[in-house]
Amino acid sequence: MNGVRGLMIAIIASLVVGISGGLVAGIVIMRYAGPWLMGPPPPRPPFFLPGGDPMADDGRRVLIARLEDELELSDPQRARVMEVLEDARVAREAARESVRVRIERELTPEQRQHWRDLELRYRRVWRERAGRPGPWGGRR
Repeated sequence: MNGVRGLMIAIIASLVVGISGGLVAGIVIMRYAGPWLMGPPPPRPPFFLPGGDPMADDGRRVLIARLEDELELSDPQRARVMEVLEDARVAREAARESVRVRIERELTPEQRQHWRDLELRYRRVWRERAGRPGPWGGRR
């Protein structure tokens, strides 16, 4: 009887140690190796670059759909909220363009060209990363 009891205790202890070890290993791997395995999330473009507007097209549609569901907006309310969002988008675009112009005004012609090249390169990288599948990618 003692042998069976000891065997059961050993089996249960092995299971507990195995499960605990697996959990700890999983946490450590995701904490330290996870970002390396999955790569960093795609960067958001700065607000002064085109595409840096979180309320552009898809984001606005998702927000308005969620507001309609959560707040049960009427059609007139929905139209007014869409108008407010559009006004905000136009204001952000104007601010973004103003920042770009003010930065370019401070740069030499060579720096200005380099700035434009950086914008193009950043935009290209951002689009490539945003379209990549995965936990932080665009399409799944």
